[in-house]
Amino acid sequence: MSAAVPETELAATFGERDVRAWRQHMGRLCHPLAAADLYALEHDADGHCRMADRLLAVPVCIYVAVDDAGACLYIGQCRRAVGGVVQRVEGHHAIPRFATGLWVLPLRDDCPPAALDRIERRMIAAYRPPFNTVHCPPAYRATVLRDTASTAGVRR
Repeated sequence: MSAAVPETELAATFGERDVRAWRQHMGRLCHPLAAADLYALEHDADGHCRMADRLLAVPVCIYVAVDDAGACLYIGQCRRAVGGVVQRVEGHHAIPRFATGLWVLPLRDDCPPAALDRIERRMIAAYRPPFNTVHCPPAYRATVLRDTASTAGVRR
């Protein structure tokens, strides 16, 4: 858990009980030697994405695609013994072409699948990324996509 996120903000989003449970159990799920970091994304002419760091070896993680401004666009999970997050993100259909970075939050290799699913669902519910179409209400998604498209046109 980053010290940069105030506990009151976390409690408002997730609830005090969940914040306490996360702080108590985070050492069991987080990878002790791997730091969460932002990695660059590249896109080919067809708009398919791939990670610039092709050697990153993270088999179990939560990843967050962001744009230049750091806005959360998509949240996903990875559990792959071979290839890890690099292979998972390769040509990902839901990561938009204007995503420029990928936060990778490494978890322990023995993290239970149910815990990985729960973390992903909670993060999606909290941040409401517009490209997680299954988890975001259509009205919210349409508003965010319209706002994102208008700001993307201004920046470029």
